[in-house]
Amino acid sequence: MAALTAGVFAWGMHLGPGRPPGHNLLKATIAAGPRPVTGIMLASLKQRMAQAGGPDARDQGDASDSDSPGAIFQDVYSLLRRNYVDPLPDDTHLAHGAAAAMLASLGDPESRFLEPADMAELTGEAKGQYHGLGAVTAVRKFVHPKQGDAPSYTEFRLTVVAPLPGSPAEKAGLRPGDYVTDINGQWIAAYDPALAAYKSLDAAKNDPVAFNKLAAQIEKKEADALALTQAESKLTDGSQKSLTLTVVRPGAPQPLKVTADDSAPTTVTPVTGKMLPAGVGYIKIAQFTDGADKQFDSVLSSLDTGLKGLVLDLRDCPGGLRDVGAAIASRLTTAATLGILETKGKKQTPLTLSPHKQVACPIVVLVNAGTANTAELVAATLQASGSKLVGVSTFGDAGDVKPIALRDGSGFTMTVGKLLTSQGREFADVGIKPDLVVLDAPGGDAPLTRAIGALSGQVARR
Repeated sequence: MAALTAGVFAWGMHLGPGRPPGHNLLKATIAAGPRPVTGIMLASLKQRMAQAGGPDARDQGDASDSDSPGAIFQDVYSLLRRNYVDPLPDDTHLAHGAAAAMLASLGDPESRFLEPADMAELTGEAKGQYHGLGAVTAVRKFVHPKQGDAPSYTEFRLTVVAPLPGSPAEKAGLRPGDYVTDINGQWIAAYDPALAAYKSLDAAKNDPVAFNKLAAQIEKKEADALALTQAESKLTDGSQKSLTLTVVRPGAPQPLKVTADDSAPTTVTPVTGKMLPAGVGYIKIAQFTDGADKQFDSVLSSLDTGLKGLVLDLRDCPGGLRDVGAAIASRLTTAATLGILETKGKKQTPLTLSPHKQVACPIVVLVNAGTANTAELVAATLQASGSKLVGVSTFGDAGDVKPIALRDGSGFTMTVGKLLTSQGREFADVGIKPDLVVLDAPGGDAPLTRAIGALSGQVARR
């Protein structure tokens, strides 16, 4: 996903028809609480239901309109200044809101506006410093299919890519693939609740009392909800002593309640290592942060000179700086490229690896659902070079997202490309498949045991 850390860029809001598709909109709704149920509400919800499968109103404008986007913005700004009934926020607030809405209109969870505090947090994360929960997150789209007359709708899930070592998220037992639905009892506005309740609304459409009761529940759900922007800010705030999260874990029979102490910041040590029996070295990469390549060299040199095999552990590694990943990969393979970057116009650029002295022993790589982005490129490159991957399929984060600083300290992230493996294979949403599928189990480390076993045979043949 990112030239920086995978998943740290993705948060926001999507509320369905009638509003810009996306995720960055601040919640511009009823600050005073839910509105009373009226006949207007009933008509509004019926209209939303009727329009769910129809053409987008934004596509119905006059094609001959030649106003530039800048001129339209200026018109709206001028009319607000002259006529808006209440005092307006300052110009910075208006400009930030306009920029956030523009990015939200892309419908891309990776492209979002950052207030100055969020931009500063992102800069710290590139160095392995996290406040709050201490988990890299991403927004994953999940499409609920059409069922009978009920329309399909999209849900944006605030998903844990990887809990970082020593973080409140790790201590609370969060796992890759978990997604957060509520924070401190507040629902995260991830879909249009009117579409989710379509069947119930449709069944009650001829009963105004029942319909308005359901409508009131939907309106309250929306009014009390956290926008995805607000949710991610809460997860990275660090000023709260604890967070109570409602978490959905794929395969679990019901949502989990998780409490995490987020009062202390998390600092990630990017590379650690040790020697295992029979001359096998073990190196764990937690994240490809700035300087991790130099730390990798230091850890590698501290292992025995007679290294007979190496286990490279990329489990729960959410990615990071791609040039750092390339530098480390160049120590482990003679491959010419780390992968391919596909940019606008389907232009493909190889991500070349600089020649470097390689580790002269067999390598086995551990991966799991928390292995993402740059870590997936490294894993795929080593796999293509003959190393075995052990574990389960990786996260499937192939976006290349660029952070851009603005003059007032704010900024935004923008998806500028898509990553492919060095063989030109797409891995977005599907991940990289291991050669040996081994599940983690409580009370041991089966993938590591299997990796050592796989190395033993190779070491014996050397």
